[in-house]
Amino acid sequence: MIFSLSFYVFTFVLFCFENVFIYRYVTTRYTLNKKQKGSLLGLKTSFILTIVGVYTMVNFYRANLNFIRYVTSMTMLDLYLQEMSIIYLFSYIVCDTCIGFIHYHSLMRTMSGYPHHLLFITILIPCIYTENDHMIVSGFIAELSTFVINLGTIHKKYRSDLVFGITMFFTRIVHVGFIVWSIRVYAYQLPFGLLLFSLYTFWFYKWVAHYITKYTKVHQNIDDTEKV
Repeated sequence: MIFSLSFYVFTFVLFCFENVFIYRYVTTRYTLNKKQKGSLLGLKTSFILTIVGVYTMVNFYRANLNFIRYVTSMTMLDLYLQEMSIIYLFSYIVCDTCIGFIHYHSLMRTMSGYPHHLLFITILIPCIYTENDHMIVSGFIAELSTFVINLGTIHKKYRSDLVFGITMFFTRIVHVGFIVWSIRVYAYQLPFGLLLFSLYTFWFYKWVAHYITKYTKVHQNIDDTEKV
């Protein structure tokens, strides 16, 4: 840790306050359905973490996909950004869990709700404890697909399952795959990377299966209509 514990606690509380304020401000001024409310904090958080992810991704590729070189070349600004990003992610998980329990509990009972948050806390805490949180931050570009799906939930005209799948493939499969490959010889980091990559691979598989089923049904309906 590069700061005192009290600073981290204060920052966490500040970020939680910001999450609650944004949620109350938007929901009291706009009429949102349950799904839109459930995507609001995720939209904001994924947007911010995607920006951080673009920055860390550029640094990772500048290090020639060498994770150790990427870590050793980090400046104090990079370390500060890394730790603030992790705290911001934690504040989102806590606030989304608490607010979701009150306002959109049924949505939080799905795989993208309580199970997702519990799993990420399970991954984050050991990473932070073993000082491997830079591995998580280097993969924040994966939040781009989260931003795409949340944006489509709040504004239907921006919804695109294909764009979501493409961003998921390149950010969560290709990019995170490069990260896992670059840490393959490091015993302490590899399990975290493999767990995260396995999770992303499973989600991508589920999306492919869903998209193929949806695409097949659409074309089947078109064929049936033409026959009539």
